[in-house]
Amino acid sequence: MQETVTTKKPVKIQTLVNWFYGDYCTRKCYDDLERQQAHYPKLRELAEKMEGI
Repeated sequence: MQETVTTKKPVKIQTLVNWFYGDYCTRKCYDDLERQQAHYPKLRELAEKMEGI
């Protein structure tokens, strides 16, 4: 039996930011829309700093 090795495709950092915001921020701060809106620019800034990593 031969195992196949699959490699994961690289994901764009913006996709990860959108996923994290949609999955985590909206659940944690569901009652505070202003807080959610404040998180998104911070996440984008962090992602831009980590783009090459």
